[in-house]
Amino acid sequence: MGVLNAASVVIPNRVLAGVRVEGPDEDTFTLVVRAAKLLGRAEVTSGGPVGVPRRIHILSTLPEAWANLLRETGAFGTGQLVLEPLHSAAVHSTLESMLAQDPGEGARDWVIGARVSGESGTPGIPSPAGAVGLSFASGGGLGVSLLHAIRSPAEGRGDLTQELRRWLGHPPWDPKAGPSQVWWSGASLPTGSILSGTPSGNPGSPPPPPPLPVADVASPLRPLAVLVEGATELPTDASFGLWIDWGAHHLTVREVRRHGPVSVEGLPRRGDAPLPLEPAAWTARDKIPLQAVSEGAYVSDARYLESLPFRWRLEADKCGNCGRWTFPPRGRCPHCGETREIDHGRLPEMGGVLETYTVIRKGAQPSEFDFMERALGSYAVGLVRLPGGIRLTLQIADSDPATLAPGQVVELVLRRLYPQEGAWRYGLKAMVRRDLPLDESVFQPSPPPPPSAPAAPRRQRARSPRTARAAPEGAPAP
Repeated sequence: MGVLNAASVVIPNRVLAGVRVEGPDEDTFTLVVRAAKLLGRAEVTSGGPVGVPRRIHILSTLPEAWANLLRETGAFGTGQLVLEPLHSAAVHSTLESMLAQDPGEGARDWVIGARVSGESGTPGIPSPAGAVGLSFASGGGLGVSLLHAIRSPAEGRGDLTQELRRWLGHPPWDPKAGPSQVWWSGASLPTGSILSGTPSGNPGSPPPPPPLPVADVASPLRPLAVLVEGATELPTDASFGLWIDWGAHHLTVREVRRHGPVSVEGLPRRGDAPLPLEPAAWTARDKIPLQAVSEGAYVSDARYLESLPFRWRLEADKCGNCGRWTFPPRGRCPHCGETREIDHGRLPEMGGVLETYTVIRKGAQPSEFDFMERALGSYAVGLVRLPGGIRLTLQIADSDPATLAPGQVVELVLRRLYPQEGAWRYGLKAMVRRDLPLDESVFQPSPPPPPSAPAAPRRQRARSPRTARAAPEGAPAP
């Protein structure tokens, strides 16, 4: 049986009508990449198996043609990528296979689901946007076992309701040791006493906990979010929870129990208040002219794809002679001239420091960033210093310019940059992380180059003495 050992949650920092929605520079692609990077960090923190995942199931609206771009981000390694549409049937079939199969010692499988706020099905009404990533491996973690399942024909919806009432009224567990949590998921849920605080009639059964901001009970992401909630709310080996999924023609009841620690990255952090998004900006998010001709610098599609290794993965050169980094990579150290002892690596995305910034207001933005000005009114661009001494000029995402200050710790995240040639161009932006401590080593100067051997004296070519030219006739003597 597969066991959940790490998870990630991506909760957008924009809010509209009380619902978390994606910002103007976010979409399904950026949410999936962010969930994958957070999931990789969670695996390292959990102490479980790390490395390249064997299979990666991505449930979203991304077509299969995007698999190559996903790999270019460096967040997925060389594991098998499986892209499927995000709907309830695909989510349940994927989870069933993950929970039923043991990946084996040292192996693990990933499941990542993402959706944007425009996929609610009701025009003009946003639904929670975000992404959830799950890592299944053998060993300790969050285990899920099937307790009860029944299917019903289209005309038998009432049978499912009666079956749920009967099953909850006669649970196969000790009433004195009932579940500590009850989670619900499904496209539509029954009403009445089933959802009124104590669904089973058992005085010890608690009310359903509130869902994560990434998914309400009717969202296709809800089954994935239930496992994240179980990983964070259930005490280890002390109690269990019930996961009740109510679909169109099925009823499934599962037991959720923690057998070990589960690391979760991306949960809401203290001090991170969501930023309001104007309704006009949200409704106009899909009306951005992708075919618009930029009045700024033009970057061809071939040149853009060629630069992805350092634009997206921060690939750089480190000199083995003087120890300094060079970004973008050049194959030669510009500080000491070394060409042989050059190591290739990646700059860290975490721990950078905002050194200074400027606020771009209406009328000052380049034409390719008009959509940012129309959505936010103004945005900030800052100078970020990374560990290793490299400085980058980046847009600052998910922050009110009035709250920025030099010295803040930032993380680099992949976001939309601008549209060109009928498609979005993506790049890294800086996101302020108030929960991370400042690393003073970032401000330390780069090591000086090692002293080189004195150069051999150059051999001077013998020159003949200059002879004075005769002055022209009548000219004054020198």
